[in-house]
Amino acid sequence: MVMLVAPGRSDQPDLLRRISMLRRRMSAENARLYLKEKLLQELMGPTMRTTFVSHDPCVMQAYREVFAELSQVLERMEVARDSLNHVNLNFVNAVSMRMSQASAGFDLRMMFISQITTICLPMNLIASFFGMNCKVPWSADDVPNLNCFWSVVGIMCAWALICMFQPVQQLIFQKKWMCSGVRGVEGGGGGLVAPCSRSSMNVSLVPCERLFLSGLLEKN
Repeated sequence: MVMLVAPGRSDQPDLLRRISMLRRRMSAENARLYLKEKLLQELMGPTMRTTFVSHDPCVMQAYREVFAELSQVLERMEVARDSLNHVNLNFVNAVSMRMSQASAGFDLRMMFISQITTICLPMNLIASFFGMNCKVPWSADDVPNLNCFWSVVGIMCAWALICMFQPVQQLIFQKKWMCSGVRGVEGGGGGLVAPCSRSSMNVSLVPCERLFLSGLLEKN
């Protein structure tokens, strides 16, 4: 679910705030549990067995049981902390993935614009050549009709159509591929998530810190 958190002004800061709050709670809980563990170790030590707090064997057995249960809780807290670190890492990876996708889309658009500019360059040169204040071929003084003019215009249009076919085809193919990847993700299949699918990936975060922590502590 962390990978589905869409970038925005509310979802990402809210997730980071919840992760930081959960880390603080887990740190405080770990500190209290470690203090209890240290106290139990002191009570079960050889120096305390001669005192009234650890002289009874039943009390020592109770200390050992509590210490074993406390050790299990501490192990689960370690698992919870590792899980939280993985959640944070997944979130960072999701942000990096979206940034890479946005950069790839920007590179694709810039490549398309560069190709269009390169295709239009010869036409600009021809138009500039015939627009000079000098004698050029097929001028109105030499040719009484506009057949040459329309021939040049037709050649330029044919050049533009032929050269723009491949860039436009590549652009359409990329758009279809990205949209098919979005449909695959939304339908439960594989595929990459395109930047245009951010609006369909909004996920409402619910208060789950207590459920997350209690669920990990109640395992096994």
